[in-house]
Amino acid sequence: MANKKRRCTTALGSYLSRREGELGLSGQEAAAGAGITPGGYSKLKSGRVNKPRRRAVEGLARVMNCNVAFIQNLVAGSFAPFLTGRSAEDATAIQKLTDINDELETIQKALSLLRLLLEKRQKGYAISLTRGSEVVELELLL
Repeated sequence: MANKKRRCTTALGSYLSRREGELGLSGQEAAAGAGITPGGYSKLKSGRVNKPRRRAVEGLARVMNCNVAFIQNLVAGSFAPFLTGRSAEDATAIQKLTDINDELETIQKALSLLRLLLEKRQKGYAISLTRGSEVVELELLL
């Protein structure tokens, strides 16, 4: 019996196939790098599994060199209209937008923390770091 290749019908499957080619990986190598079985990887690509475990999503992001949020959006189908029939460059551009969104969230959290520290300093609090019995007072230069 001839071994038939399943066609990728999901945004995730299309992306994984393209990235395999870009990275020079076989399906087995991609599966191993993601820490999942080749059969599980094949099911993800073909859409027979549509709710992968978090560990699998993290592994896919790691082996495909993208962030977890990007894979989660592909699983959810958020990017499906954009990726169908598009080039790998388009997928990479969408991935970069997802990366920027993650960076913006990190910046927003850092600004919130800085705002809180400045408010506390204005109220007379000393800002310090501690490790065991060691205490280091921080000077905010703003």
